[in-house]
Amino acid sequence: MYELPASVRLALWATHAIAADRPLSEAIGAALPDVDAVEGGLPRLELWRDLGERIVCVDLPSPGVHGGLLPPGGPATQAAIEVGECLFVPSLGGVLVPRLEYYGPAGDEGLKLTLEPHDSDPVPIHRLEALALADIDRRFREALLAHVGVLESLHIAPFLGSSARERVDERLDGARWALPPGLHPRAMRIITTAGLVVAALDEALTTSGGLDAGSVAARERTLRSLLDEAELALAQAATAAAIGLAHDAARPR
Repeated sequence: MYELPASVRLALWATHAIAADRPLSEAIGAALPDVDAVEGGLPRLELWRDLGERIVCVDLPSPGVHGGLLPPGGPATQAAIEVGECLFVPSLGGVLVPRLEYYGPAGDEGLKLTLEPHDSDPVPIHRLEALALADIDRRFREALLAHVGVLESLHIAPFLGSSARERVDERLDGARWALPPGLHPRAMRIITTAGLVVAALDEALTTSGGLDAGSVAARERTLRSLLDEAELALAQAATAAAIGLAHDAARPR
């Protein structure tokens, strides 16, 4: 199972391909080994590259959550919020929103990903280059500690029930990342840790563990708050990693 959102994998592989002067079609295949058909993304990625974009970034926006990387409120951001993820380029402005769907007869279904292009305002590159891995790491660690503390104060374990724990263990034991080589080690650690946390929270949010209504609501609020923090760390670390790939390629050899 590939645990990271498609946009995270695509952003990093596309940036890697541009830096290495490799075909972007290869990048899409490497990023999405779990997808049977991809439509709509290659022409826009190639256009961005041909117009001089060297960095493909990622955002994982959620309704009502501030601090994301895209400009708030625009149609492109709203489309990204609907699916919870997107690719974007900073200088030109432009967003690709992935939509997953199954197709084919029952018992022989395939997975199709369509990348919908949207226009968007540019994102100031200095704002993205200000993303520091040390700061992202510290904020995420503090968020983990704070949220676990809240759950403990409520006498609620983060993952209740043996079946939920078994599903988490199964996902994490088989986790695969589909990430390109050359990522900064700290970026890689944040990305994979945040990816594991998101996977675990996805499972935890599917069960209430037989709690009373008040405890269920408090637990869900805390888990969703931590999910927002994990997704923000994942988007920021992936974007910082993409910037690092582009800068490494630009250095004189």
